[in-house]
Amino acid sequence: MDRPRPAVRSYRGGTVVRQLPRDTADGLGAAAGAAGVTPFAYLLAVFQALTHRWTGQDAFVLGVPATSRMGRALRDVIGCFLNTMPVRADFTPESTFRSAAVQAGERVMRGMVNVRYPCALAFPRATVFRTALFLVQMDRMEPPVPNVPPGAAEGPSVPYAGLDIALIDVPQQEGQLDLLLRIEQTPDGITAVFSHDTDVLDRATVERFADGWERMLAAAVAAPDTPVADVELAGEDELAALLALGAGTGGPAFGSPDGFDGFDGFDGFESSDPYDSFENAGDHR
Repeated sequence: MDRPRPAVRSYRGGTVVRQLPRDTADGLGAAAGAAGVTPFAYLLAVFQALTHRWTGQDAFVLGVPATSRMGRALRDVIGCFLNTMPVRADFTPESTFRSAAVQAGERVMRGMVNVRYPCALAFPRATVFRTALFLVQMDRMEPPVPNVPPGAAEGPSVPYAGLDIALIDVPQQEGQLDLLLRIEQTPDGITAVFSHDTDVLDRATVERFADGWERMLAAAVAAPDTPVADVELAGEDELAALLALGAGTGGPAFGSPDGFDGFDGFDGFESSDPYDSFENAGDHR
């Protein structure tokens, strides 16, 4: 996080949108099928993998909104039959995208057994999760309505029952959690919508996270047996900036007020500290 959580939440937020590349979107179903899981479980596993890499935590819980509308009796009942299901993630240095997807799929299936029990009652005095992911399929209407392009306020219109209809991008669920990923699947492809709490996260941070999720998902679709730890998180621009810092081009120049006047290398460096090197530090413990 960029800032500590305030004592009183403002519930202000923002949104970052990413349209997945066509090859990644087209390959998702095959990759998920090869792992024996649903596309949702595969997307969840990649989100968990990136959370693991960003936070350094090997075990954590994410929230997954799931329907509790079970059976014919509730099929035509009007209302929001939705509950948030906590899903635990566990990673080791050997975890691959395939093994993470299998784990996510199994835990989602086990969680569905008790999905009707309200999460708030199961954990009344604990914040179980501050991040969540859910999948929205938007291809139920004929003809299908195109999704809103990233950065636009309104999508392309299509004729329907004598009317011209179009989807409108309405900000929603911003600031409710630290980070919420909504994945919208349409005939035109897959759109990832990252909603965040601006009390704790800057837009630039969420944009880097979204870029990292795209890279992780592309790697997971192309090679499911790739170890999660082997995927490069930094993009080309970030890597160039880091290399520039290492080369001294991104910081203050020598001789500047913020530089290091008089520094001529480590060879002549002397210290009176007995712990002057890693080699002998262990002798003084």
